[in-house]
Amino acid sequence: MLTIFDQIEPFGSTFFATGQSCEIAEHATLDKAEEGKHLTMMAFWLAAILLVTYSIALILVGHGAAPLALLLVWGDPADMLPGQVLSWASIVGLVFVTIWFRHDPLKLAIWQLTASIFLYLSWFVFAYFGAGPSVLWNSLRVSAPFQVAFVLVAGILIGQIARRHRERRAASSSSSNAP
Repeated sequence: MLTIFDQIEPFGSTFFATGQSCEIAEHATLDKAEEGKHLTMMAFWLAAILLVTYSIALILVGHGAAPLALLLVWGDPADMLPGQVLSWASIVGLVFVTIWFRHDPLKLAIWQLTASIFLYLSWFVFAYFGAGPSVLWNSLRVSAPFQVAFVLVAGILIGQIARRHRERRAASSSSSNAP
């Protein structure tokens, strides 16, 4: 029988830590196929949340503000080409790694985090070069949903990477210690 402490994991569901054994914990464990489906759906939702908040994030440009989705499609290439190229590459990369690595949770988390960082970097390029460094803090403030989503998604992905790395290290050490 599993104890309460066997179910505690970062950024996941936790049970009230009483130290007593809990029969619910036995039923809460998922087999590998269900866990894989759960992780795949979570990866898709993380990418979707990040892409939606990115597309509606406001950037201060010229004499006003515009959502990033509008700047990606109708932005003047003379002013915004570096941001547009980096944005489209990051968006395509995030979608690609989410689909391509859906069966390997560690690689999926690592590559999603990498693509998310490049997506954030593209936001910075738009904010910095769109109106200049003087209004960068104002762009940060008006795109708060994307900022919060990026921090949460990055935190979840870092937690997943750490957990998967610990699992792989424990599996390799237990297999090397087997008689």
